[in-house]
Amino acid sequence: MLLRGAAGVGKSALAGTLRGPINKSGGYFAEGKFDAYHRGRPYAGFRDALTGWCDQLLIESQERFAHFGDELRTELGSIARVLVDWVPDLALALVLGEVPAVPDLGPQETHARLVLALLRFVTACAQPGHPLVLFLDDLQWADAASLEMIEQLASASESRALLLVGAYRDDELDESDSFASTLTRLRRSDLRPREIELGPLSIEASTRMLADALQVEDRDVASLARQITRKTGNSALLIRQFTDHLCAFGWIRYELGQGWVWDDAQVAAAEIPEGAVGLIISHLARVEHGTLEIQKFASCLRGDFDLDLLRELRGGVPGRLEPALYALADAGLIIPCSNGYRFAHDRIREAAQSLLTEQKRRAVHYDLAVARGGARADLDHIASLRRAPIAASIAAAHALGGIPHGSPASRVHAHLAIPPDRELG
Repeated sequence: MLLRGAAGVGKSALAGTLRGPINKSGGYFAEGKFDAYHRGRPYAGFRDALTGWCDQLLIESQERFAHFGDELRTELGSIARVLVDWVPDLALALVLGEVPAVPDLGPQETHARLVLALLRFVTACAQPGHPLVLFLDDLQWADAASLEMIEQLASASESRALLLVGAYRDDELDESDSFASTLTRLRRSDLRPREIELGPLSIEASTRMLADALQVEDRDVASLARQITRKTGNSALLIRQFTDHLCAFGWIRYELGQGWVWDDAQVAAAEIPEGAVGLIISHLARVEHGTLEIQKFASCLRGDFDLDLLRELRGGVPGRLEPALYALADAGLIIPCSNGYRFAHDRIREAAQSLLTEQKRRAVHYDLAVARGGARADLDHIASLRRAPIAASIAAAHALGGIPHGSPASRVHAHLAIPPDRELG
């Protein structure tokens, strides 16, 4: 299945609605993103998805955890170590346990072995008793190797319990790109995917969304919805950002005894910064300076980011990172995830990164390469970098009563010995 549409129309949000039903059926929802800034990094989206799947498995029962470990070791056989080395992640190492090293091969043979390991991994994860939804976002930025992998997964007859969902921005698709060629082949093949095109919200949908947010009846926000439609073109992302913009300047405000109030003339006269990035930069300009600096650093990271990595990028300078991240999350600029935090939308990351000078951006990327390069040389250090986000997600599940006593996650939590209220900032 393919979801297409411009940035901000809700492709990722729509795919995310599958998470609840698949989890209730005993299956898993794994997601990965491709990145415009790291298009030369092979299989980046698959790496994200594999890591997220392993983190989910940590809170399963001992029996289910052991079952998956056995299945994966059987399916992967002698090449299991390929994935452990490729994703040197605490969760994956715990799932697979001790696995033997693999011999060194030439570049082509090494690549072929990784492809085989990934195919076997997905096959083992996607079974009738535990189906898998694999969501890969921003396919217009996917590397050629990942696109080839997607075609192989789609044609694998044994992957009957696998639902592949991809999303891409059709307004940023270059016909000369690898994805355009892949899309053409898929459409002409027997594997022709079901495609869903997402566009701007209807005036009725945007009216309902505003009415729900402001806790009033649809008819009470009809005039406001018309004004916002003219300003935003009914892009879901722009509606959210423009509404925040209006609230920041008091043009939409809450008054005791009346609820939310606004003046249609003021809204009509409000100047809207150019496009989504312009609106978000206007939003960022109102963020406290120290918090904004953290947002800028985070914008140089691909995908998820955590407190330890941010602290390392800041040169170990003491500072309360947690309150700053909470403030950014409260403003809707970042959202919590299993590995720490991630930007609520690519456009927000783009806006934050645009506030960095080229010199500063290069310096942060260099520091990031040093931090991650040194970490990969030591599996224990990589595990330590991931302890905080894993422990935090496990602690949250404990608080909700979602982790059985004696499960792998509870053992990991005890091993890491990180109290849920540990000062991380």
